[in-house]
Amino acid sequence: MYLQIKGNYIVTKYYLDNASGSIYDYWKEMGAPKKITEDIYQVLKSKERMNMKIEEILIENELTVKEIVSPNGAIFLDIRKIENFYK
Repeated sequence: MYLQIKGNYIVTKYYLDNASGSIYDYWKEMGAPKKITEDIYQVLKSKERMNMKIEEILIENELTVKEIVSPNGAIFLDIRKIENFYK
């Protein structure tokens, strides 16, 4: 992805794939129980958190993002301009 932007930014990357945030894969790992009890539900709910990486960067002309997306995976980018980068 290529963007022409300038300034101070926080780039947050959220990763969703078989190893991060996929409760379906975890459900299969636990034996794919047909009946979901409250305990099982709470464990599955705790696995829905995606991995996240945060970078604070100064962009002078453009931002190029290179990421490898795993099969059946997704990456969400949240790019936010910040005014007082060093404060």
